[in-house]
Formats: sequence, C-alpha cells, structure tokens
Amino acid sequence: MQRVIESAPQFVAGRQRVVAEFSAVEAKLKVDESNLQALKKRRELEAPLMSKSALDELVRTIEAAERALRRGRDDLKHRLSQRTNEVVRDLDRELGEVIAEVAKARGAETVISSTATVYTNPRLDITDAVLQKLRAGAPK
Repeated sequence: MQRVIESAPQFVAGRQRVVAEFSAVEAKLKVDESNLQALKKRRELEAPLMSKSALDELVRTIEAAERALRRGRDDLKHRLSQRTNEVVRDLDRELGEVIAEVAKARGAETVISSTATVYTNPRLDITDAVLQKLRAGAPK
C-alpha cells in the first residue's frame, strides 16, 4: 500500500504542491540558520574583545535565535506532515475505487495490505495494475 501511495502520480503531484507551498518558509529558515551561524562566528572572533555586558547580550541573542529556529523547524515539520496527510486522504478515496476495480477485474475476493500479510503468491499482487490505472487517469 505504501508503494502504491508513494508511486501514485496524484500523490507525487500533491507532494510537489506541498513542497512548493512551503518553499518560502524553508528559504526563510535557511536565512535564519545562516544568520545564527554568523552570530556564533562573531561570538567566537570578538568575545575576547567584548565587554561582559555586550557578550552577555550577544549570547542571549544567539540563544533566542536558536530557540526561534528550532520552533520554526518544528512548525514547518508539523505543517508539512499535516498537508501531506491531507494529500494522502484525498488520494485514499480514489485509491479505494481503483483497487476495488482492479481486484474485481482480476477476480480477487479480498485485498490485503502487505503490512498484514506474511506470504502471498506474487501472481496475486495487484500493486502494479493499480499503479498503471492511477497513472492512466483512473476515476477522480
């Protein structure tokens, strides 16, 4: 089932939309990461020359930037996961229809996810047929 989902053109297109949707956020996080590295480099180079209060302020700024970057990454990860799950849910209905259609055409009476199957005869595997139908533009 995982292979079908990840290989389905509908999922691939949906995942590309999600990645594009969050590309600006990802770019901002990269800039924030670069800024944080610059602050750390500044601390490394200038610490011996800085007053205690200036150094303390720089350390607080670095710590705040690290926390903000961590929160930003966590938020992005959560939002990406949420949107990817939405893409999978949208595909799920169509996938059920296609699997049922292929299974009926092949005379199968039951379709079992590979995660629950210990052994199956490879000739009974309808994964490739389902993917072929999805690629051909099965019912939407």
